[in-house]
Amino acid sequence: MALGPHVHIQLVNLFSFKGAFMQNIKFTFSLSRWHHVATRLRSLAQKLTDEAQSALGNTRVTSPIDDEQTSALTEEGLKALDKARQVVLAHEGLAVVRSALAQKNAEMGVADKLALVETLRQEKTQLLRLAGINLITMPSVQKANEALLQKPVNEQPAWRARGEDVSGVAVRLVPIGSLEFVHERVRVIELDIQELTDEMSDINKGSLSIELSSEIAQLVNLA
Repeated sequence: MALGPHVHIQLVNLFSFKGAFMQNIKFTFSLSRWHHVATRLRSLAQKLTDEAQSALGNTRVTSPIDDEQTSALTEEGLKALDKARQVVLAHEGLAVVRSALAQKNAEMGVADKLALVETLRQEKTQLLRLAGINLITMPSVQKANEALLQKPVNEQPAWRARGEDVSGVAVRLVPIGSLEFVHERVRVIELDIQELTDEMSDINKGSLSIELSSEIAQLVNLA
């Protein structure tokens, strides 16, 4: 088809023309804003990929077309190729931003802080299972027989210590304040998590300079 070579030549010119005037620009933003830039680049790449794939891989002709329609479809093809090129640029920009953020985060110990927060949250989740035991409402084991007289009991072993058993009467095996150390640990964990979160928030307010090509910057309206 005679159209093929012409399309190829135009595509090469498109790449060469834009590349010839491409220059790097240094931008200085807060780390928090750079995270937003990375999100925008990722979303844009996905959107452009969908559009380019739809045009280049799912354009169908069901009846004969005239020269005007042929030209229109050819133009759509060129636009789709440009979107594909922008996908590559968006991913290039995303890689640059993520790399710079990762290096900065490593310098500031963010990864270690995040790991510690996750560890503390897992510990808190487990401790809350213990802290959630309401010892106050349970009769002591010494008063178990008295409590049983107030509630019908089905045939069952004389005692159970399995959480899933809801028959009989739940009895308190230890004094009411025995789990206070668990509550205290939960309070300490919450304070530690808040302190680490505040530290990371302060880090994200710090500035970071990254160089991006003018084309990449234009994709997300930075230039």
